[in-house]
Formats: sequence, C-alpha cells, structure tokens
Amino acid sequence: MSEQHIDGEILTARQVALLAAIQNRLIPAQDEMPGAGDAGCAQTVDGFLKERTALRRPILAALNEIEATAGAYAQASADDEASTHVAFLALSDAERDAALRAVEAAHPDLFNTLLRQTYTAYYTNPAVLRILGWRPPQPEGYPTPPPFDEKLLDNVKRRGKLWRDA
Repeated sequence: MSEQHIDGEILTARQVALLAAIQNRLIPAQDEMPGAGDAGCAQTVDGFLKERTALRRPILAALNEIEATAGAYAQASADDEASTHVAFLALSDAERDAALRAVEAAHPDLFNTLLRQTYTAYYTNPAVLRILGWRPPQPEGYPTPPPFDEKLLDNVKRRGKLWRDA
C-alpha cells in the first residue's frame, strides 16, 4: 500500500514522524531549547528535499537504514508492512541511540548528510534563533546601514597617486 505525501512534499507522514523522532535524538530538548524534531525541523528538511533533489537519495536512504537497523533492535520482521517506518518509534531512547550509532558507523556519508540537514534546519529555525538571542540578518533584524559618505575619502583623494604604474 502506497502512503500519501503531505501537501505534495517529498516525505510521507510516517517518514516525517520518523525523521522528527531521529532529530529529537540528534538534538534533544534541553532547558528552554526544544528538540530538533519538536521544533519542526523534519518539515524543514522535507522542504529542503523538495528544493534540492540531490539530497533526496541520501536522506531517504538514511531513513531506510535507520528504520532497518531499528527493526533489528525491535526484532520486527522486515516483511511486515505494519512495522514499516515505526520500528524506530517503538524503541527506548537508549535503543534509538544505539541504532543511530550503528547506522553512523555503517553508513557515515548517509548519516552525515542527515545530520548536516538537521543542524541546518535547527539553527535557522526562527524560534531557536529567538531563544538563542540571535537576530536574523537584514532586512528583518539589523537596521540598514546609512549610505556611504563619499566625503570620507577626501583626504585620500587629495594625497594623489602613491604608486607607480607597472
């Protein structure tokens, strides 16, 4: 059975839930900082996949490897369609961490791509930036600098040419 995609996005609802759970283990909640999955980074990565087709294969492959590894931890049958994209969600936090470490060791390139996209989504999230006290770049955050005053160059222009032509 084929699962429907949400609003034409690349990931299915199950894949978004899986990615959010993975992201919450990669960047867990701490103090007032939300976990990456709780901050909506799975949807942001889904948007990345829509815009950057080169990311689709490694991210989808990483999700499949993580789920397959989690299935081994949960002793779920790979042929059982009901367990597809839910084995990771059934694991304890310690088992999730072990599954992620196993995939990182076995498929470092796939894992690093997933990790980089998670970090990018998290540290560009407006809510996270607000908590960190960072302001977005212009035009939303910092005031636009005043126009350059050409009079500041008058002394340099009066000195004249200080070099010789080669």
